[in-house]
Amino acid sequence: MPSLLDNLSEIASILTLQPSGFITDIDGTISPSSVDPLHIAIPEKNLHYLSRLVPKMALVAILSGRATNEIARLVNISDVKYVGHYGLEWSEGDRFILHPEARQYLSEMRSLAAEIQLLRDIPGVVIQDKGATISLHYRLSKQPEKTRESLINFLNKSPHVKHLQVIEENRVVGIVPPVDYNKGDAIASLILKYRLKSAVFMGDDTADVPAFRAIHAAEANSDFKGVAILVTGSDTPPGIIKEADYTLDGVNETTEFLKWLDENLPLVPNQL
Repeated sequence: MPSLLDNLSEIASILTLQPSGFITDIDGTISPSSVDPLHIAIPEKNLHYLSRLVPKMALVAILSGRATNEIARLVNISDVKYVGHYGLEWSEGDRFILHPEARQYLSEMRSLAAEIQLLRDIPGVVIQDKGATISLHYRLSKQPEKTRESLINFLNKSPHVKHLQVIEENRVVGIVPPVDYNKGDAIASLILKYRLKSAVFMGDDTADVPAFRAIHAAEANSDFKGVAILVTGSDTPPGIIKEADYTLDGVNETTEFLKWLDENLPLVPNQL
C-alpha cells in the first residue's frame, strides 16, 4: 500500500475540486490508541491544524464510535461537525441528535449496561458505556483471546443482547442498536449534505471500512473524488489495508499530513 506522504501531489490535485471535505476518526488516527479508552487526549498540534482547516474546507468532521458529546469535549473546535456512535448521532449546533431508530433501543441498552457490570471482574476489561452504545475493551488483558471468548460467551447468554447488535474491532467488542446505519452511511450523507466534490477520510480500524467503501462508492457514482487513508500501527488488522488508497504510519505522520494540508490549502469562501 503506497504511503500518503509520498503522494501528496495527488491529494493536492484532488482537493482542488470544491467544495472539499476532511473527515477523520479519533482513536488511532488523530490520537494515539490507548490501552485505557476512558482517558485519551488529542495532541495539541493536531487540534491546532484541524482548527486551521475549518476556513479552508466546506466541511471538517469527526466521525467516531465515541459519543458525540465526548467528541465535542475532546475536539472543541468551532464549526467542526461531530458524528458519534459509528454514525448514529450527530451535532446540530449545540444539540446532539440520535438516529430515531436507535432511540427505540435506549431502554434495552440501559438494561444491558447494568448487567455487564459483572464483567468488571475479568482482568484487563474496561467498560466504556457511551449511552446509546457500549464498548468492552480488552487491550489490557494478558490473555486477549481468552478474554474475548469470555466476553462473547457472556453476551451470547444475555437476554438483552439478542435485541441488539455485537460488532468487533481491534481488541474491542461493541454493542450497538440493530440499526442499518454505519460510518459508511454517515460519509455518504455528509457528501450529499455539503455537496462535496472532493474529500479525505482517515480511519484505522474495522469500523472504518464502511467509510472507506463509501468514499469509493461516491467516486463511482458521480464526479466526486475521494481519498481513503488508513493510519496504521503495530496492531492494525491486516484485512483492512486493501480497503484504503494510502497509508500513514502512525499518528506522527497524521500530524505531518495535517501540517501539509494547512500549508497548502488556500482559504476558500463557505461553499454552502
